[in-house]
Amino acid sequence: HGIGLRLAERLAEKGVKIATIYRNNDEQASALENKIKKLGSESLIIKGNITDKENLKLLIENTMNKWGKIDFLINNIGTDIWAKISELTEEQWLLSQEIILNVPFRTIKFCLPIMQSQHFGRIINIGASSKDYMKGQIALAPFGVNKAALNILTQTIALEEISNGI
Repeated sequence: HGIGLRLAERLAEKGVKIATIYRNNDEQASALENKIKKLGSESLIIKGNITDKENLKLLIENTMNKWGKIDFLINNIGTDIWAKISELTEEQWLLSQEIILNVPFRTIKFCLPIMQSQHFGRIINIGASSKDYMKGQIALAPFGVNKAALNILTQTIALEEISNGI
């Protein structure tokens, strides 16, 4: 839904094949699959918990089995945990880190050898619509901290892999 849905639709319009994972809305997943088909492209949509490494591996393996390459990796995930630090639980803190930072790190790690062997790839990590979170925002510590770290991860991977066409 949201940004991810619009990205998938726009890319499918341009003939890009879409592989994605969704958590629980079968109806939305089916609608996306049908929309991509109507736009003349192909999709691979699997259901699973994105924080489960095995689900991520399955998505990457199935994508490679189906199309033999991965040109683009778009990490577009987040979580809405709103709590002041004094009220924030450690579980909420860790969940935010898992979703916003660790999952993109894992998908990069899984896709990087493929992109390196292709000598081509584009890695896009969706940040946020406002840089205000980088200044600190009330009740947004987990979001801001992890999006800031994701920004550094993105810049670092760009510097490290530019010579490989990534």
